[in-house]
Amino acid sequence: MLVKDTIMLDANGTAGYQPSAKLPEGVYVLYFPNQTYLDFLLGADQEFSLFTSDTDMLINTIINGSAESERFLAYQKFISAKQGDYDKLQKQVEEHKDDAALAASVKQQFEVMNGQVKNYMNQLIQDNPNTFLSRFVLGLQDVEVPDLKIQFPLLNDTLLQQKRYYNYRNHYIDHISLTDE
Repeated sequence: MLVKDTIMLDANGTAGYQPSAKLPEGVYVLYFPNQTYLDFLLGADQEFSLFTSDTDMLINTIINGSAESERFLAYQKFISAKQGDYDKLQKQVEEHKDDAALAASVKQQFEVMNGQVKNYMNQLIQDNPNTFLSRFVLGLQDVEVPDLKIQFPLLNDTLLQQKRYYNYRNHYIDHISLTDE
């Protein structure tokens, strides 16, 4: 993490920041005295306002004036909600470890939630072409490993694992833009 600057809040908790030049597009972090922090996206449109509180910071954050930053905030809230749903289901499984039917149901719900997250991310990328937001979200996606076939069934497991590993290794940074600062 690179510390770029410090912004001091006044007695009302208000601050402003006006750099002398446009900042590089990226995900920035605001740290607060109570040891909390907030990630926000700084895209092409760098004139915006951000409002938050020191309780339930993500939920209470509002961004106005930058559509790209607003969409990143919506993405963060979506992911946070899905993580909360995931945690509740995981807790159910832990509390009822011997319930095979519940485990199967939760596994299916996890798959549905994973599909929802993947669809949300793909839609975000599609709806925001050529933006830092789309490059960032694309970089978070897993490498797709194709359905690999092996000619020799007796060595299937070992060769298949190797092929998957090499495919994953060779495509690990396919979605990462190396042109960003």
